[in-house]
Amino acid sequence: TTLSRVPGVWSDPVVLRTATPDIEHVRMVRVSEFCGTHCLPDYLSEHNSGDLLADVAFVTLTMRPDAKGSRSGWDVDFLHAAVTQYCVERPAEPMADYLSCDVLPQSAGGVPS
Repeated sequence: TTLSRVPGVWSDPVVLRTATPDIEHVRMVRVSEFCGTHCLPDYLSEHNSGDLLADVAFVTLTMRPDAKGSRSGWDVDFLHAAVTQYCVERPAEPMADYLSCDVLPQSAGGVPS
């Protein structure tokens, strides 16, 4: 085999720890959808993101036509979107319930302002 022809003495494997037990890694996906034809990643700071399933649902529901044939009211071109995956390091503690700061229209159950 190729490995048997490698010269030198084999060393013992080294076990490395890269994080404390109090830290977990979460895969997050960011869709940058309003960026024109030359879309670059815009990172996570102050942006919405989610896991892969949540972002697929977001794109699918945004692009799906309603009963009148119009899309969800968004003028989004996902053909020129940047989809970026991040590995986020966070404390291994329960997360708070998510409450969006986006204002929902009354037709979607929002409260009048």
